[in-house]
Amino acid sequence: MVHGGLRVFLLIFSVGLMVSACQKVLVEDPLSVQWVNALNARDAGNAGEAQKLLQRMKLNVARATLPEAEKRALLADVYDVLGRLHASGELGQEDKAMAVHYWQKAEALGNKQAAVKLAKEYLRGEAVTRDLDAAAQRFRAAYPDDPQAVIGLIELLESGYIFNPPLNVSRETMHHQMVGFYRDKMEQGSGASARKLAEIYAEGKVLPQNLPLAEVLLRRAIALGDEKAQKDLATLWFEKPDMRYHKAGIALLERADMPGAGLSAIMKMAKEAQKAGDFSMAREWYEKAAGLGSIRAMHVLGEMALKRQNPEKAAHWFTQAANGGDGEAALMLSRLYVVGLGVAPDAEKSFHYITKAAKAGNAEAMITLGMAYQEGLNMPQDLQKAAYWLEKAEKAGYRHALSFLQGATQ
Repeated sequence: MVHGGLRVFLLIFSVGLMVSACQKVLVEDPLSVQWVNALNARDAGNAGEAQKLLQRMKLNVARATLPEAEKRALLADVYDVLGRLHASGELGQEDKAMAVHYWQKAEALGNKQAAVKLAKEYLRGEAVTRDLDAAAQRFRAAYPDDPQAVIGLIELLESGYIFNPPLNVSRETMHHQMVGFYRDKMEQGSGASARKLAEIYAEGKVLPQNLPLAEVLLRRAIALGDEKAQKDLATLWFEKPDMRYHKAGIALLERADMPGAGLSAIMKMAKEAQKAGDFSMAREWYEKAAGLGSIRAMHVLGEMALKRQNPEKAAHWFTQAANGGDGEAALMLSRLYVVGLGVAPDAEKSFHYITKAAKAGNAEAMITLGMAYQEGLNMPQDLQKAAYWLEKAEKAGYRHALSFLQGATQ
């Protein structure tokens, strides 16, 4: 039978062993179970759980009996990851100010990666006051071990920043270091690094321009899952004279679910074809843009149809554009209904579209509508409404409106 006092002693001794075991895990392996769980939670997309685990781990490390150097290093890593969680928006919204707060704590504990992240923030000047000296100091301290420091120093050089004391390494050396960094990261599976390499070869500033290689690298970036590379590859294709590449670029942007970028590219192709006199190709591009909702494309198609003596098609496109808020198209459509060109004559619809054009801010429509109210054309005369629209036309910059207004008020 165990004596009561001995039982208490054994219980206390057992608890002590458990605490020591927990501390031993932290001492022997800074990537403890808590640390691994936090990183796994983040990788799984559960940033909130990762944050809770890191905050709990921060308290545990503070209480643990660790050598001071190991405790500082572990806390620095925790602060660094907390900063990344806030900077990336993984916690729901991007909070660069909080990220900077954690990175400053990590830097104070000797974390060089956090120092480089702070340097980038001082260079950008968004979450903190822009301070190129502070950025340069941190980049220099991390050079050449941290590739991001190499890139940061190059950015400072290209911005015209003067280092004091001067850098003891040439820009060409740093450029080659940067290229080597991107190549290594690409070989490790980084699509973003492949895209950056492609940019370097496409620009031809750091290395001789090599567009075929840039295209190969962008294809590799896409294969590695980098979505931005799809837009870059499409842009590269748009520079080629062969229209087949242009169509392939549009298709690429559509597959990448970038309708805005695709629409801009389509409109660019349409304008270039129109300028070159290839109106058939221009219509094809404009129709594709109209299908994506471009009001401007609808308007241009209406104008092109009128020039081709196809008023029915013109009325179709002007109707689409007018219903989308295009005041000039509404004015044109109103005129078509007056004379019955491409549509059956219809005074009511003509009045509807001239009013729509005036409300959309078209000064010519305003003065036309004001004069219609003044003269009572196809409507009861209304001098008050005539004055209203003629005054609007005057304010919109139609210099002759005032004389019509005087006639309306006499």
